[in-house]
Amino acid sequence: MPLQILRKKITMVETGAIIPAEQGDLAKIEEKFDTMEEKIRAALKTQKQIKNELKTKSSLLSSALEQDADYYKANEAVKDAQRARRAVKQKVIAANQNMKALSEQIAVLKERKKDIQLTLNDYVLEYTKKTHMTTIEDDEKVVRSIKVEETAHIV
Repeated sequence: MPLQILRKKITMVETGAIIPAEQGDLAKIEEKFDTMEEKIRAALKTQKQIKNELKTKSSLLSSALEQDADYYKANEAVKDAQRARRAVKQKVIAANQNMKALSEQIAVLKERKKDIQLTLNDYVLEYTKKTHMTTIEDDEKVVRSIKVEETAHIV
């Protein structure tokens, strides 16, 4: 089965702020299996077991909560309040040209922010590949550590 890299997560933090993630199930797989294929199979099996257990337990909790009258009433009240807030917000923005323009500008800025983050990720990835460096100094002379995480999914 071919592996395909679907996502690269790049994190830049001030040096010294990187906290290693806990390994948990993956550490057990690393210790137990020798070949990469065995490790992948074991990780897939563990992932499937966890996913199934999470689905079952989440469903049980949701069902139990929905059967509680107080929770159900509170949940419905929250949903109604959110709908009402959304409707009022849209009405107020639609009635005021300045707010409407501001809302549109915010949407454009959010899209630009996403675009620049994707571009920055590409630049940083290329930088780390070419220079083999894991730090970079920004305009304010702060040394930032670069952490590249690749997520592979079987397709």
